[in-house]
Amino acid sequence: MTGTAELLARHPVAELVDGPMRFQTIDKPRDFRALAAEWRALYRACGSTASPFQSFSFLDRWIEIYLPSDSRIAVVIARQAGKLVFALPLILRERLGVIHLEFMGMPVAQYCDALIDPAVASAVSIDLDHLVRSLGADILIVSHVTENSALKRLGLNSAHVVKQEWAPRADLCERVSGDQPGSAYSAKARSNYRRWLRHIEKEGPPLASFEPHGSDAVDAATLAIKLKRAWLEQNAIVSPTVFSPRFEAFFASMAAVPDDGGLKITALQAGDRTIGLDLSFDSEKCTFGHVLALATGASNGAGHLLIHAAFAAARRRGKTFFDLNAPADPFKLQHSDSVSAVTTYAFTPTIRGRLYRRMMLEGAMPLAKQIVRNLPRSASGALIRRLSR
Repeated sequence: MTGTAELLARHPVAELVDGPMRFQTIDKPRDFRALAAEWRALYRACGSTASPFQSFSFLDRWIEIYLPSDSRIAVVIARQAGKLVFALPLILRERLGVIHLEFMGMPVAQYCDALIDPAVASAVSIDLDHLVRSLGADILIVSHVTENSALKRLGLNSAHVVKQEWAPRADLCERVSGDQPGSAYSAKARSNYRRWLRHIEKEGPPLASFEPHGSDAVDAATLAIKLKRAWLEQNAIVSPTVFSPRFEAFFASMAAVPDDGGLKITALQAGDRTIGLDLSFDSEKCTFGHVLALATGASNGAGHLLIHAAFAAARRRGKTFFDLNAPADPFKLQHSDSVSAVTTYAFTPTIRGRLYRRMMLEGAMPLAKQIVRNLPRSASGALIRRLSR
């Protein structure tokens, strides 16, 4: 493979757009970190349109823990009058002889997006097909794009739709009433909540929820991942992302970052007994759920109590929505008020890119997932143990 630094030098992104904006590519982590103050200012300027998965702290921790050794960052930025007004956080790597552009943050990030200053949004124009060619790549994979994504404004019409899912969302103004379930829940659901609460409190001290901070937050994040893995293993569910040691390291690292990182932890406990933990990320108006982890042997209804505790904590922080992420499974739908489309796209301007999309993204990879889902319990357990090393 031609070195990514050589590719970036040979195909400068500045050629892409004519006009008052100056585009350039950042290909070294130290140069990305030098943008910290400007990146945070751009993120704040984007307001409610920015997701926490494009925050500086999230991406910086991702580079530290997840950046593949065979890849380079390829962050496309633009300035207007010296001010950072656009950022597209990408990496460039080779797989099976195919040069990939992928978004930073995956597979931990729930959504991929660009940051575009609202003041100049109408002036930003990038041909993403041409971007792929200019960086010497065969394919750009854009995972989990929402309908209100900034990427939609850049134009995704020439992209191939690889997959579409639905992400449930809860309206916290309707789902939370003080510390109790709100009017969006039926009378029966509210009665069930009180019954589950009484059942847990019969076994010990009253149930309480809180948000740990400092070193307690790091310990709680680590415990949440361990509980999630235990639940997955108990149910013979193989999740390469969750069982990777990097997943635990990432959340522990994010828990150690001040509020700028956006990670919020809600712990549900009865005395010294942990019932469950929720790991979520905050944006300006919305909380994005990520890891909902119950203690082994948690009683019936504990999951509903935990999700409500996470809702109530987000509401106390001033958030109005809680994104439950795709896919829209029955448990999430019980706690949601709407769903939105989440789409994965692929730009494939070369023959190699198109072959990879058809053979791998649409063929071998979905088939492999289906095979893993249908493995017998003993084989699932062996695979889980291997992934956990």
